[in-house]
Amino acid sequence: MGIEDQTNVEALVEVFDDSGNEVSATSASLGTVFTFANAANCPANAQDTLYIATGWEPTATGTYTLQITLTADSMDASPLNNVLAKDILYTVDEYGHDDENVHDGEMRPRESEEITDFYDPTGYGSYFHCPNPGTMAYGLAVRFGPNSGLNIDGDVADLEFETRLYEFDGAVGLTDSPFEAGYWVFNTDWANPEGVNAIETFLAFDDPIEMTEDAFYFASVISEYEAEAELTVLAQLNSDTDNSTGRYSQAGDGSFVWFTSQTSTPAVRLITSEREAVELLEMGHGIRLEQSIPNPATASTMVRFELGQARDVTFVVRDAMGRTVQEDALGMLAAGIHTVDLNVSGWSSGVYTYTLVADGLRSTKKLTVK
Repeated sequence: MGIEDQTNVEALVEVFDDSGNEVSATSASLGTVFTFANAANCPANAQDTLYIATGWEPTATGTYTLQITLTADSMDASPLNNVLAKDILYTVDEYGHDDENVHDGEMRPRESEEITDFYDPTGYGSYFHCPNPGTMAYGLAVRFGPNSGLNIDGDVADLEFETRLYEFDGAVGLTDSPFEAGYWVFNTDWANPEGVNAIETFLAFDDPIEMTEDAFYFASVISEYEAEAELTVLAQLNSDTDNSTGRYSQAGDGSFVWFTSQTSTPAVRLITSEREAVELLEMGHGIRLEQSIPNPATASTMVRFELGQARDVTFVVRDAMGRTVQEDALGMLAAGIHTVDLNVSGWSSGVYTYTLVADGLRSTKKLTVK
């Protein structure tokens, strides 16, 4: 709300679909709005942020524009500044607070004061609310920065880190809330070169995590100990996160805890769709499994898959009860396109799954036998 109190404030919140049609409008009389900022460049915080409930819920996936118009008694030399708008992508697949079109920097750790040429523990993440029962979390999609995996001299060094999904417990705070974790060793192929943000890395949880309805979660990457290499992510550095993101950093007593990040939004996203998870896995690791042809099948069907590099491959088919119907150890296959022919003439009618296992990477699709 700027650096001066505002009187007789009126707010109009509108939502437009991707065709420009207004789908929701909410007016609110806010009276006097007090500012807590003491300078024009002071970041916003919870005390001087407006919260206006619209009651609107999207009915279809797509891109929407959220727009707010503010008026007040104060004279304003630039009235157009009172209209703010932001595009929102509503999807069941991937949740994130960052806008990939405006990543303007890199969130980085501080150099350690305890160990020479090492970096402090660090981490970055975002809060998510789970409004729907039965929601499953499959992993995180992260856009790492150009300095990830590099030491203080700019050379490649070992970097171990974790993905964590905390279930927020307000009684103990985020740092001490329970979490599910996955262990990773950083691959420098995951780092986006300077000025690029096209590489999105999918980091799958060991098993899908069932989320609790109406609970709040915090999805993050974290290097909990001093490290020789940096853990960094791309971010919107001046995005006013409204306390929806966090950073793992050192507190005044010397301990490392999660702090609310008020100005930077990290490119750390939560994947809640198995379809999106599979597609990101395939793009990130160079395997692609296609739908069987024909499907449904009565006598035979053919499955085609592609490898980005040579891998040890196994092909497994299971019935609806999870029982193995066929398993073929195909051995080491070269990069390129390969096929598997399935004779289904003796199989019972029903739905089956087929899984490509390539050096531990898995991709699964369904086929129907009639």
